[in-house]
Amino acid sequence: MSITSEAIVDSLKIEGVQLSPCGLRVVYSTKPIGRKGDAMVSTLWIAEVTKEHSARPLLKDMSGDYNDRQPRWSPDGKKIAFLSNRGVKGACVVSLVSSEGEEEPRPLTSARCKEQISVFDWSPDGKKIAFLSPDEKSEEQSEKEKTKDDAIVYGANEKYNRLRLTNVTDVGDNIVKVLFAEEKHVSTFAWSPAGDDIAFTTHEDSGMESPMSKGVHFYTISASGGAAASICFYPTEMQQFGRGLVWLEDKIYFIGNTAVEKPYSAKALYELSLKDKTFALKRFGESNCARAMTSMKGSGALAIMIGDNLHEEVHTLTDVLLSVDREIDDTMFLGWDAFESPSVSHIAYSQSSVSTPAELFVTFTADNTTRKLSNNDSSSLFHEAELAQMQTITCKTDGRDGAPVFDIYALFASPTISDVSTAPDTSTRTRGPPWPTVVVVHGGPYHRSVDSFNAGSHAMVPALLATGKYAVFLPNYRGSSCRGAAFAAAIRGEAGMVDYDDILSLVDEGIAHNLIDPRRIVVFGWSWGGMLSMLASVRSGQDSAGNSKSWRWRGAISGAGSSDGDMAALTANMYSLREATMGALPWNSDAYDLTGRRGSAIWMMKNAVQEKRMPPVLLFHGAQDYGVSPDQSKAFWRACKYHETPCELVLYPRESHGFIERQHIIDLHSRVLGFIEQHTL
Repeated sequence: MSITSEAIVDSLKIEGVQLSPCGLRVVYSTKPIGRKGDAMVSTLWIAEVTKEHSARPLLKDMSGDYNDRQPRWSPDGKKIAFLSNRGVKGACVVSLVSSEGEEEPRPLTSARCKEQISVFDWSPDGKKIAFLSPDEKSEEQSEKEKTKDDAIVYGANEKYNRLRLTNVTDVGDNIVKVLFAEEKHVSTFAWSPAGDDIAFTTHEDSGMESPMSKGVHFYTISASGGAAASICFYPTEMQQFGRGLVWLEDKIYFIGNTAVEKPYSAKALYELSLKDKTFALKRFGESNCARAMTSMKGSGALAIMIGDNLHEEVHTLTDVLLSVDREIDDTMFLGWDAFESPSVSHIAYSQSSVSTPAELFVTFTADNTTRKLSNNDSSSLFHEAELAQMQTITCKTDGRDGAPVFDIYALFASPTISDVSTAPDTSTRTRGPPWPTVVVVHGGPYHRSVDSFNAGSHAMVPALLATGKYAVFLPNYRGSSCRGAAFAAAIRGEAGMVDYDDILSLVDEGIAHNLIDPRRIVVFGWSWGGMLSMLASVRSGQDSAGNSKSWRWRGAISGAGSSDGDMAALTANMYSLREATMGALPWNSDAYDLTGRRGSAIWMMKNAVQEKRMPPVLLFHGAQDYGVSPDQSKAFWRACKYHETPCELVLYPRESHGFIERQHIIDLHSRVLGFIEQHTL
């Protein structure tokens, strides 16, 4: 049975992993990589941590298109609250069900609410739930939309998250109290240990740029109401997904930049003293990066997920609880949780590989034994196939112009399909080494490529490996995450330069190891990786300084990429990122300062065409991408057409920066595989 794009896109992702207060059970949600209908379908599961493959659906009614997600145990372990659209199409409500899932879920908040709830959590006594959501549209706004009297004043009518509170005993009455409703966007919060107060953070507005350029304000407020008390100001972005804040005793913990004066940096754990109203870097960030944190069930102590190069560790403030050799999936969406007691401690987490979709595991720290709790139907096919053999390639950066020298790493995945019948089109199937190779470049740039099912983007890596025809090369360049502050900062003012050159150096190393066929190399990247893929097309055969290489790219594929750094600063949702990495902003530069052009592919096209260095190019973009405007790809396509250079641009309606619709991702796979086969085989 062949592994198709349909099977890959229907594979499940695991999110919202939550251990019970006693630590014996775990609840989580799953959803497919690609959405089939108009709304995402997500399902709740529950498992016993002592039993292999014990996961089962939590709720009896799974017949509807329900988006049940973000489960949270009540402090006594008897109930589970979760976000859902049950009841009214398009609604977002906090629902409540017993931990056995025997009865129908009950809405705790009004099913008339259409605005999305971003964060919610139980009070320590289990009597209240606090949550964040914007105000619903007023009758006046709705009426203006109906009559088409709906002119938009840009930057006005901001949708601010409000801090809200409801009593769990008020089920059916839907009584919701607004605790904080100032004209500021509340981004995350945490209950005090006693449950009397709530700490929260605010931005100037809801945009991604706001915390990067305007910073974050910390407040506390009484759960009974009253005025908020200012604690301190943190001058740049902090991590706000998952558990953005953890309040322990008289201290609040959060994950922020190692360089607080910079909007782009490695991540570290910070400790905020409520007594002194000051924060200080507590741990991590020098050679690794803090990725996520939580308050452990049982002990209540802090657990921190650390990314250390290509592997993961879970730490307390003093010890290492767990070390694994692959990434723990979806820390952004709480893909893990921890329990600690005097007699036992364990970590529940989602993990995948380039060959296998996500499964839920639990590891007991005393003897390091691991059990697989889930048994996703979609995974059995992949477990049988053994898609790839993985190895690590390493070399040193060039140290050009006195720059610090770093070790850099890439993963090389070569197909190992044992049964040729699983590979489509076996008549043209080629075997390495050296392999025709697709260099898959990660986005970010503060991100990393690891042995994960969604390495790169859109599960493209398993789709490539399933053909049995191509190897996949996953480089981690300067500016990537989980290598510490100096490594992340090395890309400052050098975007499109040091990152691109690192990719070339690692490919050179793969060629030297006889793994990569230098005559058959295609580059594929998304977002920042898409920008680097555009640069690859105009620099083919050269590094960023114009020095010649012994090989050239046979094709370049860019998804949601930026062709012009200045235009990105003018139109993208995070201009501070461009200032930090490109070194300049158009409105803050001298009239003839061309700094922003150094990493901008469109300004290099004329020379590349004249020197006959450009390979064929394939571009993808979501038509509703507000992170990187689709005009970036349109501009590059227009320039290619002007110069009569082979280029195709595919736009996807309704899609934003990352695609979510099933048919669109399948189409993406098909076009990428066809392009690569055309230009490498």
